[in-house]
Amino acid sequence: MKRIYKFLFVFIFGLIVPGLVFAVDQDDDILPDINLSDTSHVTLCQNGCDFSNLDTLLREFEDDNYLNLHINVKDSYEYTMGDHNLSNTYVYFTSSNNSNINISGASDNTRLSVYGLQFYGYDNPVGNFTVKLKNLNIYTNTNYCDSDMMGMCPSISIGANSMIDNITVNGRYSGLAVIAGKSHTINKYTFNGNNYGVIVGNIYNSPIPLNSVTITNSKLANCNCSLAVYDLDFNSHVRKANIDDINNITLKKIAFTNYNVKVDSSEVNCAKYGADYSSIATNPTIYFTSNNDWKAAISRGTDFNSFANIVEGYNSRIIIDMEKKDTIKLSSKVSLQNYFDELKDVDPGDIQWRVANPKILKIENGKVIPLKIGTTTVTATYKNNNYSIEFRVTGLPSININNPKTGASLFLIFSIIFTIGVITYSIVSKQIKKLNN
Repeated sequence: MKRIYKFLFVFIFGLIVPGLVFAVDQDDDILPDINLSDTSHVTLCQNGCDFSNLDTLLREFEDDNYLNLHINVKDSYEYTMGDHNLSNTYVYFTSSNNSNINISGASDNTRLSVYGLQFYGYDNPVGNFTVKLKNLNIYTNTNYCDSDMMGMCPSISIGANSMIDNITVNGRYSGLAVIAGKSHTINKYTFNGNNYGVIVGNIYNSPIPLNSVTITNSKLANCNCSLAVYDLDFNSHVRKANIDDINNITLKKIAFTNYNVKVDSSEVNCAKYGADYSSIATNPTIYFTSNNDWKAAISRGTDFNSFANIVEGYNSRIIIDMEKKDTIKLSSKVSLQNYFDELKDVDPGDIQWRVANPKILKIENGKVIPLKIGTTTVTATYKNNNYSIEFRVTGLPSININNPKTGASLFLIFSIIFTIGVITYSIVSKQIKKLNN
């Protein structure tokens, strides 16, 4: 029975992530003279394996035309690697006994060229192990795109927990896909390519819910969309693979359970949530803090294939905090909607602004009216966007000398100042004369 599960896992993994026997035809201009059946399996660990050094292992296959290289990592040792070029090879790292896969570049910009890269477990597709990647500049050529993932074509796929730190992916289509596991932390990740920077999706009948994905300090605006979150119907892949005759295996529709995606201090331009069917949609919460740098104006929609760059499909929530700061004088009257491009064309009556300290300023017809010197915050929520502006009120109100009443007041003020000056001068002069006598 275990063998059947293993076979099914590998079979369906090959359908969803490029590189196995059910992939589409290869591009002969990119992969000359490579046989899809060319596959090599090796083991990596410090004792009792085919290789104990990752550099030695990769050098062994650099000059070969194997399309698929499966590396089974049998311990949690941290393997450090230098530059390698396996641009014709799709490399699979697998874990035995839930050992962590721990790979670091020898320098901050270690270069690894592969056709594609994938990490997953054998006996347990999700597993309790973690994939740790650090200090790698990865180049991929993969052009295998599964139609049920809407042509996402990830360069790197991770079917486990992950910790990503200082990783750059240069791919033809999409970047990093985290497709199973309980939690993922992605820090200092850069994607240079098309389609999607990060893909979050679940393709396994997993007993372990994906609880959190945290993305920080990353550059995800140099592509069509920074983040795509997608629920896949596992059953659809089984049907299309024509293996419905495996009747003794019951597959359930798969969806996320109680997970969140949080993006902070990153360059972003887009986020979309979709699902194969509404019945498997999981209504996730995707949260962007105010520390992100948005390279595109927010345009919301519900259709994954629309031109909207924020797509809330199937009752999902994509919450975006937007925060600005400004210093204004007491004489200022500024429109709140002008601070955010997304609000410029919105009916002011549809936005309710709230003032943290109404003694410092008030709002009339969507405009800020300063009342006294101080600092306070004005906030509003509109279509799951949270807008806030911190105002620092300073300076004296301006005087309009063209106003007759203001002119009279101004004359009175100057008269008083002049009178005080004359009296002061007279008193000082008398005192000086007394001293001289």
